[in-house]
Amino acid sequence: SGYRVVGEKDVPVRLDDGSTPSLRLLLLEREGQQIAVLYWYFCGDRQVGSYWVRRTSWGLGGRQAGPPLVKVMLQTPASDPEKAQARLESIAVPLYEWTRGL
Repeated sequence: SGYRVVGEKDVPVRLDDGSTPSLRLLLLEREGQQIAVLYWYFCGDRQVGSYWVRRTSWGLGGRQAGPPLVKVMLQTPASDPEKAQARLESIAVPLYEWTRGL
């Protein structure tokens, strides 16, 4: 069977320009083992909450398509959820900066 969600929250991260975008953190468990997943989406030059937000916002006004959707998902073991979150955030900041420019 698959993973089940045992925790989730928004995680603000501080970028070099001082902005603090909010990323989504999931804590998942399967057969007694936990993993942490940190993810976010970009649509063009803006961050969106999910695929469905992007689809809805571009579907309004008769537009059929918008910019490509980029989803970034990072995963790490989470026997210690706080350490896992810190590890993901340390990777997320430079990766967020890079994906923001795609």
